[in-house]
Amino acid sequence: MIPFTYINLLSMLAAQTTGSVGLRGLTASWAAGIAASFYAARAMDATCFDRMAEKHGVSQRTFAVFNALAHLAPLLLAARWQRHVTARRAALALALHLAWGAAASRGTLALDGVYVPMPRRTWLLLWTVASMVEGMTALGDPVLLCHGRSKHHVGR
Repeated sequence: MIPFTYINLLSMLAAQTTGSVGLRGLTASWAAGIAASFYAARAMDATCFDRMAEKHGVSQRTFAVFNALAHLAPLLLAARWQRHVTARRAALALALHLAWGAAASRGTLALDGVYVPMPRRTWLLLWTVASMVEGMTALGDPVLLCHGRSKHHVGR
């Protein structure tokens, strides 16, 4: 199964090309959830990035560059598109992400075959991180929320 990161990158390209406000809202939510869960994976399993680099046959340096391009660079567009995230779009983004996860894992949400093997508990924690962050995007930029600024607190 194709990694969800690739789906998001292709969707971001389509959103930019077509100007679709709805797709911009979905992909902004996905970008935040994907990045949060991907870096949470590294925090929960210090070997996962090394194992992913090995799986793809690339050096750690090459993996780090592609990782930044795939997971951090989309956050720059997501920040610009944050205003297009509504509660409905965030909920739809989360539902589609979970549906992909269920399909990719045959219902377990453990994505060992897509990424690298990790304990089931770790996968469930990563899905919790992604779900919470994607849900929070409806409130405003998740990074700015930590500093008390969201679209609901404009003018403070």
